[in-house]
Amino acid sequence: MTSKTEATPLIEGRGQGLIEPEWIRDVVATALAMRVGVSTRTDIDARITELTVHLSDLVDVLAADPDQAVEDLRRAAHRHMDPSVRPTRETPTFQAYTYMRERAQLTLGLLRVFTARHEAEP
Repeated sequence: MTSKTEATPLIEGRGQGLIEPEWIRDVVATALAMRVGVSTRTDIDARITELTVHLSDLVDVLAADPDQAVEDLRRAAHRHMDPSVRPTRETPTFQAYTYMRERAQLTLGLLRVFTARHEAEP
């Protein structure tokens, strides 16, 4: 995983703080590389928490994007972040694993939009 101390370029979100694309990509890659049979529930829960922070930041930064596809992705992210659908301690590990992978895919989708928008700016 990329160290936060490396010279990774930071992209400033519109008044929302800093988004570090490479760090987010590393977190997503780590989550997607995990395997249900060998990953512990503690590791899965940790990735869910980490992905939640990044997904929330990206949703906030892209809040004003007028593109309908981006709005659809943001709405999907909001539904996925609803506490009533988040795994609890009683949720079977496989369901938590599936939820983590879905969260990683949503995060990656919004990160791609964010990066494309940023690279298009002068």
